[in-house]
Amino acid sequence: MSAKDIKLDNNGDIDLSGDFKVTDSDEVHIEHIILSNQGYWFEHLLLGVGIINEVNGSTPAQQLKQNIRRNLVLDNYSVKLVE
Repeated sequence: MSAKDIKLDNNGDIDLSGDFKVTDSDEVHIEHIILSNQGYWFEHLLLGVGIINEVNGSTPAQQLKQNIRRNLVLDNYSVKLVE
């Protein structure tokens, strides 16, 4: 069963075109985990990849993939492959 949440528009804001809509939100949650830095989530301080800081950094691609996988597993996702 996938997670459900209020639908967001392309800018990440609540979709206000009519009534609130509920939609699958796994992709949005994964995007938020990858974009956020550690310490951003108050109840889960170790959650967050901070990909913006890593893109031009010296972190090897394999280590970055491991970090993404670890963070998704921390949030109870079943991860088979990170590409």
